[in-house]
Amino acid sequence: MDCARNAQPRGDNLSAIAQNLVTELEQAFTERSNLEGRRLSELWDEERPQLMALPPTPFEVSEPVTLEISSRALVRVEAVSAERNLADRPLNDSEDKILRIIQKAGGGDPDPYEPISLEEVDEHGWAVVNSAVVSQLITLYLDHEPTNYPRLAWLLRRLTQVSAPGALKTVVMNLERLSPVIGDAARYIKNASTKVDNAGTLGADIVNALSIPLVTRNPYLTVVLLNLFSQQPTLNHLDRLLPRYESVGPAARRELILAASAAKAGYWIKERKGEFASGSDAWLRRALIAASSCLSGDEGEHWLRKLKPGFSLLERLVAKWAPTRRSFGKRPPKIHISFDDDK
Repeated sequence: MDCARNAQPRGDNLSAIAQNLVTELEQAFTERSNLEGRRLSELWDEERPQLMALPPTPFEVSEPVTLEISSRALVRVEAVSAERNLADRPLNDSEDKILRIIQKAGGGDPDPYEPISLEEVDEHGWAVVNSAVVSQLITLYLDHEPTNYPRLAWLLRRLTQVSAPGALKTVVMNLERLSPVIGDAARYIKNASTKVDNAGTLGADIVNALSIPLVTRNPYLTVVLLNLFSQQPTLNHLDRLLPRYESVGPAARRELILAASAAKAGYWIKERKGEFASGSDAWLRRALIAASSCLSGDEGEHWLRKLKPGFSLLERLVAKWAPTRRSFGKRPPKIHISFDDDK
């Protein structure tokens, strides 16, 4: 019975009503179960020890602003965008220098969400935004109490614009501490990982991060990290990734298939062919079709030809694109798309 939803709490006064509502909610929480039959209270008891500790002081969500009041008791507040307000508060001179370089490369006042071409960053500027100072800045923000997460997120977005990998290891090793800005951290990892020289070392760090409790509980983060291996095969470590296949969900399995395909692990893809069934996850089916390009010889083409009668429209398009991956690598040529099954 879901008391909180089926009955209105009653009481002689507001305090009594509030107390009755809390009691009913606690009762409902104790009685309800998930689809696997496990009680929510049981799941909560398991998850609670893994929660991050609250900061020692409340998180400040406002900022004091000094204003002048006229003799007529009128106050004027200038409208300032949040992005510009954050831009005016660098942590130290090093951060100020880094941000000026990025701003200059973006034409003076760039769109804070648009990527900036490396061609616009000169050799000296790139050396600065890719130096150890960037990693030290992230650490300084994380170690400060309380952590200024809005400002840290803003810095990560700027580094993402130029794909500067200087802070990659620090970000990957501190994903749990970055949980309040995990979206910005994930986008930074994805962009900056394409610019690293020591891809194998970074790959090992990312594989280790997959075991962090925050990541194991978050399918989105798992997919983001696994996707890096299909985008950049030089990250390597398939021997540690592929054994995870049986223990993850469909979305993560899709990324593992694409990572194996990018690494030309045709032997492993061949073992997955039997999983292509009409009842399979649609995204997983399309990943297997795309991965057929790494099968030996013309095995992939024969397999797709056999399956073609049962393909959906999107699957037919992927099947038409898949063979081009073998010959043209990551950037296949444009193909003609036809809605006719016979073409």
